[in-house]
Amino acid sequence: RRSMASGTGRSPLLRPPWARCSEEPEVSMPDRVAVVTGASQGIGAIIARALAADGYAVCLMARDGSAAARVADEIGSLGGPAMARSVDVTDEVAVGEAVEAVHSSWGRIDLLVNSAGSIEPEVPLWEADVESLCRRATIGT
Repeated sequence: RRSMASGTGRSPLLRPPWARCSEEPEVSMPDRVAVVTGASQGIGAIIARALAADGYAVCLMARDGSAAARVADEIGSLGGPAMARSVDVTDEVAVGEAVEAVHSSWGRIDLLVNSAGSIEPEVPLWEADVESLCRRATIGT
């Protein structure tokens, strides 16, 4: 089997140093990529950890970007590729930018988990206004 470094048939180790420097580094792309919204805590964080343990590269999206980053760092310390993005899922531009970041890093999205939610307003149902209830019902959808 011949090594075909720069089409010369020579070993890459025999090429001049400047030839190696100009090449793009080999980047390993993950086999599966997941995006989890609401991933800074609770069910979203648990799902993100479980997907990472199952071999997914995971993008954690949450309004609390620093909390999502802590979960991503935890996943990373265990060897899984993870990134965190501060995203309010009701902000279409922010969601689009986060999706672009995932595509730039990993080339695709295979799985989306919508775990974003809201517990506002914290009043009995019969005291809540309709607008607040509608907002809560549509977060993450």
